[in-house]
Amino acid sequence: SRYPEMPEAHYALGVAALVANDVPTAAGQADRALQLRPDWEQGAILKAQALRRSSPEAVVEFYRAFVERHPGSLEVRMQLGRELAGARKLDQAREQFRAAEKLPDKDAQAPYAIGLLSLQLDDFGDAQAAFTRALKLGYRDAAAIYLGLGQALEGLKRYDEAIEWYQKVESGDWVRAQLKVATLISRQQGLGAGREYPR
Repeated sequence: SRYPEMPEAHYALGVAALVANDVPTAAGQADRALQLRPDWEQGAILKAQALRRSSPEAVVEFYRAFVERHPGSLEVRMQLGRELAGARKLDQAREQFRAAEKLPDKDAQAPYAIGLLSLQLDDFGDAQAAFTRALKLGYRDAAAIYLGLGQALEGLKRYDEAIEWYQKVESGDWVRAQLKVATLISRQQGLGAGREYPR
C-alpha cells in the first residue's frame, strides 16, 4: 500500500495471491501492474498464470494480443509458442519460435524448439538447420542437440552422418542414441552387425 504506483509491488501481491489460490486478486494485481508498465513481460506471464486457473482457453489469445502490442517481447512469445505446441498447433508454434529467434536477444531455446517441432512435422531439413543454429548459440544440453541432429539426418536418410551425431551423445539419452545407432547399422549392414554393436 505504500507503493501504489510501483508495478513490482502489484506483481509481488499478485504472486502471493496466486500461491494462496486467490485467483481474482492475482489477476487484478497483474492487471494493475500492466496498467503501470504495459510492456512488462513478467506482469503478462503472471496474468496468464491467473487465467490458466480461471479461463485456460483464454491464455493463448491473451499472449497473442500481448505480442501484437509488444512484438519485441521474447519471453512472452516463447510462452505463446509453448502453449501452441501443447495444443498440438505445431505450425503456429513454430512460427512463434521463428519470430522469437529473430529478436535481438538471441536465445538458443528458440531454434532448439524449432528443431523439435520440425521433427514432429517431418521437416527434417529444417530440423537439421535449426538444431545447428541452437548448437552454435550454445544450447545448454549439447546431448539433446546431438540426438536431434541424428534424428534429422536419419529422416533425411543420411545414415552415416546420423550415426556420427548419435555417437556423440554421452549423457541423458545415451541408451536411446545407442539403440538408434544399432538400428541404423542393422539397416545398412544386416541384423547381425546391429546386434554386435558396440563391440
